[in-house]
Amino acid sequence: MSDDPPPVLSYERKSTFKPILITLLCSFLLAGGSCFAFFQRGTHIRQLQPAWSKFFAVVFVVAALTFVIACLWLLVQAIWAQFHK
Repeated sequence: MSDDPPPVLSYERKSTFKPILITLLCSFLLAGGSCFAFFQRGTHIRQLQPAWSKFFAVVFVVAALTFVIACLWLLVQAIWAQFHK
C-alpha cells in the first residue's frame, strides 16, 4: 500500500452570470419582436385581428417582466459575488 493521499476532486467554477445574460438577451429580443408585431398588426386596419393583438400584447408583458426579473437577478448575483470572493 502506498501512503499517497487520495486525489482531490476539483471542479471549475462555472460562471453564474452566463444564464442571467442569456435570459436578459432573449427576453429583450422577445419583447422587442412582440412589440413590433403588435404595432405592425395594429397599423394595418384591414388585417387587424384582435386575437393576435392580444397574443402579442401578452407576450410583450411576459417578456418585459422576465427582463425586469433578470435585471434584479443580475443585481443580486453581482452583490452576492462581491461578498463571497
